[in-house]
Amino acid sequence: MDGALAVAADVLVVLGLVVSTLGVVGIFRMPDTYNEIHAASKAVVLGIVAFLLASVLAGGGVTAGRAVLIAAFLFLTAPVSAHVIARATWQRDGRRRRE
Repeated sequence: MDGALAVAADVLVVLGLVVSTLGVVGIFRMPDTYNEIHAASKAVVLGIVAFLLASVLAGGGVTAGRAVLIAAFLFLTAPVSAHVIARATWQRDGRRRRE
């Protein structure tokens, strides 16, 4: 692997680590469920995709294809799961207000 690619992969790993760490901190520091869901879903999408890009730079070949498929799956499922959790929270809070 070329020296520049190794440095770029290392930078992406550090970026993914920082984004994931900030997502975890956001989950514990946010005031309500909706903000916590936002922090968690952004950490998943941005942090894991940075890790996947680093693996593409480091590995190439079959690794690149798998990483693209995983990233596409995350881009599709993370917002949907965040929406489902937010909707369930909204419905739960609505029932509490009516009772």
